[in-house]
Amino acid sequence: GASPATGGSMLEVLLPLRPTGSRPPLFCVHPAGGISWPYIGLARYLADHPLYGLQARGLAGPEELPATLEEMVADYLEQIRAAQPAGPYHLLGWSFGGVVAHALAAELQRAGEQVALLALLDAYPLGAESSQEAAPLSERDVLTLLLDAAGLSEEGPLDEELDRDRVMDLLRRKRTIPAELLEERALAAVIDVSNNNVRLLRGFTPGRFDGDLLLFTAAQPAPDSPPDDHPTPRAWQPYVDGMITIHAIASTHHHMMRPEALAQLGPILAAALEETGRRRPTQGS
Repeated sequence: GASPATGGSMLEVLLPLRPTGSRPPLFCVHPAGGISWPYIGLARYLADHPLYGLQARGLAGPEELPATLEEMVADYLEQIRAAQPAGPYHLLGWSFGGVVAHALAAELQRAGEQVALLALLDAYPLGAESSQEAAPLSERDVLTLLLDAAGLSEEGPLDEELDRDRVMDLLRRKRTIPAELLEERALAAVIDVSNNNVRLLRGFTPGRFDGDLLLFTAAQPAPDSPPDDHPTPRAWQPYVDGMITIHAIASTHHHMMRPEALAQLGPILAAALEETGRRRPTQGS
């Protein structure tokens, strides 16, 4: 298939998944692994909205990783404003990216901008993140993550003596994953980025967002998680002044961009974007 990015690298910080459209863009913040190209799956549900992914620094080439979540937020704000200089803004984040999206929303408001939509995919503040998310990632975890993203994980969890070359071969043949991401250097970077992001989350307290929150929860527990491990949406209440609307999606945390989950959440997200468009007085006729 064609690569969604036009020119440039698939590992850049601002990834134009679909740069065209007459409506306001939706900015999607990466999960802990730092990559945002799985969000391309949203494109078919969001007519006429440009779609951008924010990706972690350190993937495209060696560079210093952010020391704090605030530093990451300031960086991503610059990226967002380069693509869309003024609001209203529409933000989405999955997992770790949800905490960043919420922080971006609060920061944009502090700068006097309007945030019309804040949508989170199974994201929770403050160490409320399930414990599995907080464990440092190994290479095996990253390969599992890539197999997942490529839709190849139906065969069940990877065995301990995972043959990396076999996995890479599988991924190259499937061609749903940007080739650059399958290079040795990029894989190592995903591990560093993930572990850094988990560390950033531990040291961060969210601010307050004065608006509504659209929260999609993963209704199916991860195969290996203890039954009571899942944080509750109530964890967001101290950090959101508006209404929290919750939609349970029949999916596990890691499969929120799979076709089955997208079929559930895509239309709800599209309707929410429509709604924000209707609430605003439009310029011109």
